[in-house]
Amino acid sequence: MKIEPHAMKLLVKPRKLEPDTMVRLMYKRVPWHKPALQQHLDDPVVEHVHVYRLDQEHYLTNLPRGKYIVCGEAQSKGEVFQANCFETSIDRLDNNELQGGVVAVIAVALLIVFCVVVYAIYHRVVSAKRRDSERILQEKVAKFAKKEKKIYEDQLHDVPVFAVTYQDLTEPYEERCIM
Repeated sequence: MKIEPHAMKLLVKPRKLEPDTMVRLMYKRVPWHKPALQQHLDDPVVEHVHVYRLDQEHYLTNLPRGKYIVCGEAQSKGEVFQANCFETSIDRLDNNELQGGVVAVIAVALLIVFCVVVYAIYHRVVSAKRRDSERILQEKVAKFAKKEKKIYEDQLHDVPVFAVTYQDLTEPYEERCIM
């Protein structure tokens, strides 16, 4: 038997089965403190069930959670020959499953976390490559500058009249203003 949330399955079983037997089911959601009496059914939901077997099942669906009073009257040819009332409660279906919306939110959150982790790894790799290429370029530029400096200094030593020395670029430069 499949258990459905917010539903009730009733077994309709009159004492005697006469032709044209009808069962009038009345039910209403009531506060928890009210007992199962027909007088508490002011403005109930009424359903008529035609009885064609000695015992048959009837389903009430789309019921919100809460306490219900259910009354039934078996009648044949307009005459009530059996009546009964009971109380029941509709509870949350506890099947240890999450609702679909909750599962969707969790899936989206996990997808976002996964994307952020992948992006962080990607960003770290790209920035490390950029730093390495910048470092290599700086080393090449420094090596080229040393080579050019050495060539220029050698040329200047050959011509003593124009021997000019230039400031070392690795030393800090101090600017002074003379007025």
